[in-house]
Amino acid sequence: MKKKYIFGIILLLTVAFFFGCDDDSTGPGDGGSFTVKITGDVNREFSGSAVFVITTQPEEGFSLVLMSGDEVGESALMVSFLIGTSSPGKGTHPIGENASNTIFTSWYNSSEHQEWFSSESGSMTVTTSTDKRFAGSFQYTATGWTGDDNETDKEVTISGNFDAVGGWDFSE
Repeated sequence: MKKKYIFGIILLLTVAFFFGCDDDSTGPGDGGSFTVKITGDVNREFSGSAVFVITTQPEEGFSLVLMSGDEVGESALMVSFLIGTSSPGKGTHPIGENASNTIFTSWYNSSEHQEWFSSESGSMTVTTSTDKRFAGSFQYTATGWTGDDNETDKEVTISGNFDAVGGWDFSE
């Protein structure tokens, strides 16, 4: 997947995150919520707001973003998921570079700590999947780099729970 496309998705999700949620949402409230734990070569725990985005143009897609903090900046920690062409239904779904011949990948990014990790393998269990709410848990291994040593690949396990709101369609 091209880096330009990945960064475009992340930018779109970040903008969606800060424009707030539909007042008619059902579920966890105005920003959703999540908790994340990262263990391995990097150790972090954080929580914040969870939203999802639906697009149909230029390509169909479903994305989930989990972000700490109130605004984009040096303190933002973010886990984002690009999940195929539609919202996955309830059940357990594999996470990985080419999981089940569909796009189901994730990234962890921290501008504060200068860290970037991309999913290798794992799974997401979806407990709620509607047009206004997306909830479940995940655990996956990821490889990447940190600012203090961007030459050496590092490995982490990223796990968490989420209860996201959204349902926006930015393609209209």
